[in-house]
Amino acid sequence: MDKIKCAVCGGQKIRKESDLYVCQTCGIEYTLGQVQELYYQKNLKQEDLLAKAKECYRRKEYRKSCRLCQQLLASGAKEPEAQLYLALSQARLHFHSKSAREQLVSGTSAAIATKRQAGIGRSYFDFCSRALGEVLVLGLAYEEAAEKVFYAETSHLDSSSPITIAQAEKRLSKELMASWETCDQVARACVSGIEDFSEAGSGFWDLIAAMLDDLNINAKRGIASSERLQEERTFFAKLQKAPCLFEEIS
Repeated sequence: MDKIKCAVCGGQKIRKESDLYVCQTCGIEYTLGQVQELYYQKNLKQEDLLAKAKECYRRKEYRKSCRLCQQLLASGAKEPEAQLYLALSQARLHFHSKSAREQLVSGTSAAIATKRQAGIGRSYFDFCSRALGEVLVLGLAYEEAAEKVFYAETSHLDSSSPITIAQAEKRLSKELMASWETCDQVARACVSGIEDFSEAGSGFWDLIAAMLDDLNINAKRGIASSERLQEERTFFAKLQKAPCLFEEIS
């Protein structure tokens, strides 16, 4: 099986050891089914690999999406979408890890930086819109998970347990704020160091507005009237040169 490339390191020596197949370069282990998948993938073109990776992500086959993106990147291709969907898939796989959000931000920011190397134009902002949109969806998933934990913790409590309820509310608020921070950091990565936004379409700014202006969600996060939110509103409004886009919260 020397002709099959390892999805992690790109090594071409994968040999059977007992019931598993082991890459002789990095030591990662594969099942028979995974090796068969690698054999199928090796004949796919780069665009086919990327399309399949995105399809797997949509079908919640996150491990397979990771392997496809890793295979594409291991070939030396500078493909920002592969970087993006690798970061998204890994975030889904390690959903409850404390470091998952940090890795999501760093991975998505790296994809944005790669895309920027090709120039800042409509294609760049379209990519940023896709990246930010995916992160916003994932951010809402983080928030929904935090709310489920909160309701599970407090469903059996009553008013005689105010301290416990208050502690649960504090943890929930912290998780919701962390989710918003994740989205905000990705949005910042999209615009960092850019002076000309003439090629940024309305869809890009609509996503920024969605992150900043959902009053119900921001009230739940506890940031509806926070100084930090107002600072971000002002920051992005100045970039767009349309201060009235983001209405003030009274």
